[in-house]
Amino acid sequence: MLDKWRKNQIAKDKAEIAAIEVKGVQGLRQKAQAVRTFIANHPDVANQDTQKAAELVMRLVKQIRTSDLLVEFKRLGILKKADVLKLTITVNNKKVYEFKSEDKVKSISFMNNKEKDLSWQPGDLIIIEVWSDRSWMPYSSLEKLGTKEINDPLAIRKLEGTIYMKNKNDGSAKFKNNRIKLTCDVLGWSAKDWTLVQDWIAPGKKWNCFLCSMHHKLFDG
Repeated sequence: MLDKWRKNQIAKDKAEIAAIEVKGVQGLRQKAQAVRTFIANHPDVANQDTQKAAELVMRLVKQIRTSDLLVEFKRLGILKKADVLKLTITVNNKKVYEFKSEDKVKSISFMNNKEKDLSWQPGDLIIIEVWSDRSWMPYSSLEKLGTKEINDPLAIRKLEGTIYMKNKNDGSAKFKNNRIKLTCDVLGWSAKDWTLVQDWIAPGKKWNCFLCSMHHKLFDG
């Protein structure tokens, strides 16, 4: 049975964790460390998912700081009619990746230029753009076919799986099924990993629900 002092300490620790804002690497690390400390101090009221999420965040922080968080670009397409395709990635208003097909193609497989550290930090806006590059023509031009803006504290997680882009000037009509899609992968991470981090740390909605449930058990039970 928990005494009154212990109950008050748990409530205090809970409030301190809830107040931590995930802004930048430091905020992410601070919240993960606070959750780990909470688990160490109150192992009887925590769960395995919180521990796993905190460990994942500490790994993420390390990868960001060592430029070891790599995104693998797999495939872009599929055009109805072959064209010279170009993909650009902008992070925090800085172009960090560009790939252009050498010839007219219906899709890009990226081949030897598929893994990239995007120099991403928590809170950075990621913008993905797809172009038709007609620099080979007498009057060269770039036509933007589609774009995707990812504005999320953990925007990098959205690069796990298939991304569908909004068309620009009906650019999607040039693609099969009228859909522009990019398939990519954050190396070493799974969709389940990102879900745990999102649920329990950033922003941590499930963590807040867990704390509410825990509060009722402690004070009403």
